[in-house]
Amino acid sequence: MRFACSRRSIAACFGARTTSPLGLSSGSRTLTARRIVDPSPTDQHQPSGIGGSGPRNRAKADQQRPPDGMRIIKLGEPLGGWPVYVRYASSEAFVDQRLGSLGAHTNQGWTQPTDSASGEDVLRDVVRVASDSLGERLIAAYAMGSLAHGGFSPLVSDVDVGLILTDPIQESDADSVVGVAENVRSIGSPLHGRVSVFWGTAESFAGRAIGGRFPPLDRLCLLEHGRLLEGNDVRSGLTPPNQTELLITGARFALELLSDDVVACACQPDRFVEGGIRWTTKLALFPARFLFTAERAREGTNEAAVQYYSELSGAPGTALVRAAFDWRTNPPSAERALAMLIDDFVPLYVYYLTDYIRRLKSIGESELAGAFSDWRSRLLAGKSDAPTK
Repeated sequence: MRFACSRRSIAACFGARTTSPLGLSSGSRTLTARRIVDPSPTDQHQPSGIGGSGPRNRAKADQQRPPDGMRIIKLGEPLGGWPVYVRYASSEAFVDQRLGSLGAHTNQGWTQPTDSASGEDVLRDVVRVASDSLGERLIAAYAMGSLAHGGFSPLVSDVDVGLILTDPIQESDADSVVGVAENVRSIGSPLHGRVSVFWGTAESFAGRAIGGRFPPLDRLCLLEHGRLLEGNDVRSGLTPPNQTELLITGARFALELLSDDVVACACQPDRFVEGGIRWTTKLALFPARFLFTAERAREGTNEAAVQYYSELSGAPGTALVRAAFDWRTNPPSAERALAMLIDDFVPLYVYYLTDYIRRLKSIGESELAGAFSDWRSRLLAGKSDAPTK
């Protein structure tokens, strides 16, 4: 799984999914607001993808209208009272959801049977389907994630792919790329179902045009580790995201993707089992990966992040982080994993959240820092109510 925040809009930034792996979201399109931003919004913009005045379109519009006291947050608009957990899902966000692999985390059981297909098999199928569908528009295809930098695990890893198209971005491109992802998933193996597709044109990837799906953390991944599968490499001379951009993107991603699940698991550790070994290992490794990227401004691969975290003086939960790395290839029983998670999971996240609060305050991101402080408080409150072993 790659990080999937977009710069197009806050809605698209957090549109990679609207339901957590543990089913904790408040609906298929709009997430719950923890604080009202604007009690009397004067600029209620209609999201893209809603049109017409017939009963079906009116019903869709009503379904997607922000709840009372909330407003849509648009590109370039100040957050105005973070934490705002309203992420109004535009058509762009829905596309992001369909291109990501997070749906493969739900209802899978603690472990899955061994897949008959390999990661390389899936990559070949992506290139074949993309070439057939996109034709001469396809400039390059890259393997990303663990199939590029190493450490791929058929048990828990996603199959991350980057596609670069000819400029300019066309209105039909998003649908075309979604079609590629869905055709690959339809092949039917569990690994094919974990395909996550990132895409753009050479200009949008370089940040000189708007569009596509290459948020900063994933752009960094492609620049540092992308493995060219087909076509011509377009990365020469491109500048990676800076440390501040990576810190802020990582913080926003973590708030939306992780916060509710982390608190829920602290309250009810059995939720780890419901989420499965894939999601459990990701939850346990994310803090180390985020901290590595925040400190080094490099991609937080699992191996590098675990080594970095293990060497931090006084960092709690190092045994859990090292164990979760091993679980990716040697899964323990759910009971054994739970025993370690109950002891070390909350201290690990408190350490990560405290570190990020300091970093965010140091760059003037007081509202994001406040959101992290709120997350830490909810986590500690949830832990105090959790059953003991």
